[in-house]
Amino acid sequence: MKIKKTLIKLIAFGIIIFFLILILKKVSPIEYSSDITDEISRIKDSSFLFIGSSRVQKSINPKILREHFQNKNIYNLGVSGSTFLSNCIFADFLMKKSAPKILFIELSPIIPDLPSEFIDFSSKENIHLLCSIEKLTKKESFRKRLILKLDIINHYFFKKILLKENLKKILRFNVNNKEKLAGFVSSAENNYNSITPFLRYKELNSYKTNNDLSSYHNYINHLFKSGNQHNTKIVFFLPITYNKKAEKDIVIPIYNSLPDSSKIKYSKEFISSIINPAFLSDSNHLNGLGAEKYTTMLLPYLENYFTGKKK
Repeated sequence: MKIKKTLIKLIAFGIIIFFLILILKKVSPIEYSSDITDEISRIKDSSFLFIGSSRVQKSINPKILREHFQNKNIYNLGVSGSTFLSNCIFADFLMKKSAPKILFIELSPIIPDLPSEFIDFSSKENIHLLCSIEKLTKKESFRKRLILKLDIINHYFFKKILLKENLKKILRFNVNNKEKLAGFVSSAENNYNSITPFLRYKELNSYKTNNDLSSYHNYINHLFKSGNQHNTKIVFFLPITYNKKAEKDIVIPIYNSLPDSSKIKYSKEFISSIINPAFLSDSNHLNGLGAEKYTTMLLPYLENYFTGKKK
């Protein structure tokens, strides 16, 4: 009897969800263009691209880089909610599409999820996500590949089919202030009065981990190989802010394992100069002032990549 009642409740709940989605789609005349598509439409061959999460979006000011290096082909392609998995898929796509000269890629955890904006973009650009994941994970065990794909399908199902994503889009929609989900975003806010989120220089050499990082190295080696094929140099860099210590436990050991030629190395002076709560918009992102400071301080570290001259 209890099982029968439970089944009836589940069926009823499913019917309610189904009709709510139909109603939402009917009453909401919102059409979402892809910010990613808008950004990459400007890209030319031999460009210099920065990709990563919203932390990249809000920390790399391309205008400062373009003016300093007298090069218009420098772009911030940070995507809100991006993970290392989506970064790698995006990097593969960009190398095949526009053969950038250098891809600067944010190191972040592998999470079995893809941002909604990137899913929409992949549909428009005919990126077969599961095929891309298969290529990226071909050196992984069958079990790892299967679990990752099932997780991705699960997240995709809840985002694109169930109510969650439709509600999120409607609730965040504002005709006069549409949230920009890709490309550089400058904020004037300063809502976090603490230096806790910032990376510390001593952490760069003190982190040890028991985590299995083999998947990260498989992904990274795949990108290096793809970069060689498309004549694109791959350079990784660490975020300057963090919400969780667990993320540092993963990305810092990976960062330390990379050759110096494939990563941006922060000096002690660099990190100490950026640690200032006035540069934060919230607990994990720089504001416009912080982005200006961070990008300006990066200039000598990027000199070799843009001009061939060493710092």
